Amino acid sequence: MPYIEAEERAQVARWESKGQARVTHETHGSIVVPCGSKYAALLCAADYWRCDWLDIRGATVMAAEPGAIPVKPPRTIHYK
Repeated sequence: MPYIEAEERAQVARWESKGQARVTHETHGSIVVPCGSKYAALLCAADYWRCDWLDIRGATVMAAEPGAIPVKPPRTIHYK
């Protein structure tokens, strides 16, 4: 169980990041997510789209435009 708890804490920390990125994928579309890095943005997008991050490796990650509003985290995020 410690691994699962660590994974949940990491997921919550990703979604509480102050940075923002626009992730665009040809199949899933384009969203703005909070991020601390491009990898974190891909993980957040995969959480939101409910897919494995390896499925969206070809996605484009760019800085979000000023004033962009990030999507809300999915309900599977466990806040404690």
